Amino acid sequence: MTVDAFLRQCTDIRKELVSPAAFRGFGTRYVTPLPRLSFADGVVALDAALRGTDQHSPVSTELLQSLASELMGSRPARFRWEKAFNTASPLSESPGESWARALYEELGFRTPKLQVSLTTEGKRYRVDFLWEEAGVVGEFDGWMKYQTEGREALRAEKLREDAIRSLGFTVLRIYWEDLQNPEQLRRKLQRAGVPTQSS
Repeated sequence: MTVDAFLRQCTDIRKELVSPAAFRGFGTRYVTPLPRLSFADGVVALDAALRGTDQHSPVSTELLQSLASELMGSRPARFRWEKAFNTASPLSESPGESWARALYEELGFRTPKLQVSLTTEGKRYRVDFLWEEAGVVGEFDGWMKYQTEGREALRAEKLREDAIRSLGFTVLRIYWEDLQNPEQLRRKLQRAGVPTQSS
């Protein structure tokens, strides 16, 4: 999913008055330095930087650390940055997956394994999130593939989900609406049996 497609799906846009000093010039564009972002926004941005794109190579963790050290401000900003940096992973394949992981952390759930391959009947299925000890697979579903590929994509996804369930896993689907309502997401994770950090 492209960032443009992600932004078209957003319904909750935050607007804040920010001092011009909070922005940094980058060519002809201005950006907010990573340490000023919220924890979840920082994870989304860092995951994308670490993953890279078709047009851009991945950014090294060393470069990100050195850039952040130049931009550090307040103690809360430093704490948010360090927490986001330690949570970031190049394995998240979309902004939605990154945002979901940040919310799992903020809501007190254990960190899942990412992009794990499961095999059944000679076929391999890669899942977005795996809480192996609880037998739960999490799949972030942005709906884009169903809009572009239609019924066949939906049918293939149902067969895939049945195959994963045949291995004894509970399959938990996570949608944009869940990310926009963290308490709703918390209830879904609890019902599925996702373990908390304290359990």
